[in-house]
Amino acid sequence: TVEGGQVEEVTFSVGSKNGHAVGNIVPIYHGLKVKLHDSKASLFKRIEYSVLTFVAKEFFIRHDNPGKAGQPPRVGAIDHTFNGESIVQFLWYAVRGGIEKSILK
Repeated sequence: TVEGGQVEEVTFSVGSKNGHAVGNIVPIYHGLKVKLHDSKASLFKRIEYSVLTFVAKEFFIRHDNPGKAGQPPRVGAIDHTFNGESIVQFLWYAVRGGIEKSILK
């Protein structure tokens, strides 16, 4: 779950030909905070979520894009092939893949 942060801008360019979408997405954001949780989980599962949240924050999630002032923002590549999903799902999966690539370290 995204707990906080500020998105300033998102630009993207994507094209699709013969069921294959390619392009790029550039999200500009600051202070991204994530948390894994389930309010109905057992004590041990909540502890597991806490550990996984820590690991994600420290090693996998980029909290700011761009990382430092003056640096260019990270660009996420969009590259998705149609797999029988609806057109809305196809577009979402293509854009989501680019977002993931720009947010993950």
